[in-house]
Amino acid sequence: MKLNNNLFKSYEISKSKPKIIIYIANGIMIDPVESIKEHNFPENSNVYLIYYHLAPSLKILVHEWLKHIENITQESTKIILVGFSAGALVIHRMVSILSELNIEVNIRTISISPAHLKNFNMLKEFTVDFLENLPDKIGKRMLKRLPWSGNYPLLSYDEIIEQLKLFRSDKIYENTLGVVDIIVIPYNDKLCCDVNFAKKHANDIRQINGKHDIQTLPLVSIINNQLTTGEN
Repeated sequence: MKLNNNLFKSYEISKSKPKIIIYIANGIMIDPVESIKEHNFPENSNVYLIYYHLAPSLKILVHEWLKHIENITQESTKIILVGFSAGALVIHRMVSILSELNIEVNIRTISISPAHLKNFNMLKEFTVDFLENLPDKIGKRMLKRLPWSGNYPLLSYDEIIEQLKLFRSDKIYENTLGVVDIIVIPYNDKLCCDVNFAKKHANDIRQINGKHDIQTLPLVSIINNQLTTGEN
């Protein structure tokens, strides 16, 4: 199976040797570039966006991510893995898969507004074949009924269908989710998991003001806080 070379797209590259590598997996349907373009990342960092829907499976995504890390990092480089909404569940799955493979990676993991698993109930009714053969007109109407549908920059229709297929084939709504360093929960976020979920899936929990919108959440300050927390 030929893999897509654009699984990890560079978003912002440091002009000097980077001390921090930040990987970001964004929410379902959301255009990753548009959603974070107002955030000013640390000058000494390289930022990569994870286009997880281009991976045949999340296990293969993890293997390709490990190769990517090996190719671009130095021994002293700090690695931050960030996920938002459905992308946060991808991060939890990646952590779980690393544990299953008995692979240890020196990273800080941040889950921001992880999507509530009940948001995937509708997806359970569909097969991958159904999604692959869904007429565009019917599919676009269906997308408007999904919990994540909203007024924000979107990926293309075909890319969103690939996301849904990946979540359906991986059964992310019932598969094992790993424990991350921190889960960040906005107070006004009805699409996010609850505190009980967070207690089971994070070493630390932070509740902040805001809603289910990565454009307005304090993404960079959350990352900076974890950089400080992660220092030896």
